[in-house]
Order: sequence, then structure tokens, then C-alpha cells
Amino acid sequence: MKRLGKLLKLLSTLPQGIRGVGPRRCVGYGFEDPATYISDWNRYAMVIVQVETRRAVDNIEGVLSVDGVTGVFAGSSDLSANLGMYGKINTPEFEERLKIIAEKTRKFKKMAGTMAHTVDFAIKAWKMGYNFIALKHDTKYLIEGARRYLEHFRKV
Repeated sequence: MKRLGKLLKLLSTLPQGIRGVGPRRCVGYGFEDPATYISDWNRYAMVIVQVETRRAVDNIEGVLSVDGVTGVFAGSSDLSANLGMYGKINTPEFEERLKIIAEKTRKFKKMAGTMAHTVDFAIKAWKMGYNFIALKHDTKYLIEGARRYLEHFRKV
């Protein structure tokens, strides 16, 4: 957890951290107030820690107890691979890990996120207590859209 604390210092501006505040693009190249940017950054920036290993699940309470961590994101593909069950996200063993993450996150009143490749999995994750869910990813949407177009074109 020491490394996570150090990382949070790097992500925060003064006085909470050591992140640079060189007022360039972040303040509209001088058209916005740098002091507002600095105070808003520390107030609104979110730090989401990816949970993608057995060790991360086992240490989830330690991660969530670090001040400045907004929440966690359970990467279903990487986590399932690390647990030796790649892609088997609908198994009771994998779902149990997701439940542990959601329960511990709720206990610390932080955000719990995950990736859902199907609507059914998104609903299941929501019911487990996940409160932000990525619905697929852009590559999947592009592939599905391309397939639909090709199928339609082949019928012509």
C-alpha cells in the first residue's frame, strides 16, 4: 500500500501532492484561472485502482483503505486469466471473486466497477453491487457493426 500512497502523491497537486501545475493546456493556455484548476483537480479527480490479480483481490481492503482511492475496477478478462480461468466469467468461482470485490467496496463506501461483455453480465454485476459498469469496449462495437454491414451487403 506504500506504493499506492506514493502514486496518489504523484497524481495530486499541492498541497496534497507533488503533481506539476504548469499552466498550459489544462488552463486553456492562460484563458482559465490556474488556481481554480489546481483546487478543482484535487477535489474532482478520481483514482480508480484496477483489480486484475488474485493478490489484488486478497488485498482489496488494504487498497480501499488508502485515502484518495475513489474505487476499484475489476477487469474481468485479466482477472479471470490471472485466476487460471480465462474467459470463464460466468462460473461460480469467478463470480465469487467479483462478489467479494463488490462487498468490500460497499463496506468502504467507494465505487466498484467492472467490464460487462453482455447485457446479462451487466445486470448480474449491478445486482452484485457494482455501480459503474463498462458495457463492452469500442473494438467489440466496431466488430459487431462491421459484421452486420457485411451480412446485409452479402444478401444483395
